[in-house]
Amino acid sequence: MTMAKKNSKAILVAGSILLVAGCQPAPQPSKTEVGPGNPDTVAGKAGKLAYKVEKETEKAAREATKKIDQATRDAHEGYKDAEQKSDK
Repeated sequence: MTMAKKNSKAILVAGSILLVAGCQPAPQPSKTEVGPGNPDTVAGKAGKLAYKVEKETEKAAREATKKIDQATRDAHEGYKDAEQKSDK
């Protein structure tokens, strides 16, 4: 076998491998893979849940802040009343 025949066989084998590999369909993302902007994936569902939890937490924090503010005002009024009564 000459060198040219060896090289041509190697090129044919390598070309065949590349041709077969190039013709394979691209793998489709499964439901567990992260897909950009796909809300049906596990990551998309986790993102929706995280958003919902964040909004509920924000609402609870606002309500708690209102209650703390009211309790602070009540405590201040109680302090002022006690101060006025002790001055008499």
